[in-house]
Amino acid sequence: MIDFPATYFTLTDHLTQQAITGIDNNNDIAWGNNKFNPSGKDIWLSADYFPVNVGSTSKDSAGTHEDGLFQVSIYIKANDNDGANVSYDLRMLTAMSEITTAFAENV
Repeated sequence: MIDFPATYFTLTDHLTQQAITGIDNNNDIAWGNNKFNPSGKDIWLSADYFPVNVGSTSKDSAGTHEDGLFQVSIYIKANDNDGANVSYDLRMLTAMSEITTAFAENV
C-alpha cells in the first residue's frame, strides 16, 4: 500500500540515498517529466511510479490509500567494458543487487 504522494517521495528519497555502484544520485537518475541526457554515462537509472488502485478503509477520505508500482529501471551502455575486459551485464547485475538490498521486502 502506498499513500501518495508522501510515500512516493519517501521512496524516491530512499533511492537517492542509496550507494549504488557507478551512480551519482544527483546526475544519473532520470525522473519523470524531467530533462535527462544519458550521453557519456556508463550506467543510469530511471524511476517511475504507476498508480494502480485508490481505495479507502473508512467511510470518509481519512482512510484513503493508493496502491501502485514503483519501478526502477537500470540502463548500461552498449558493449559495456572495463578497459580490455567486457563486462557484459555485470554492472547491471551489481546495481540490481544493490537496489534489491536497499528495498528489501517488508522493510
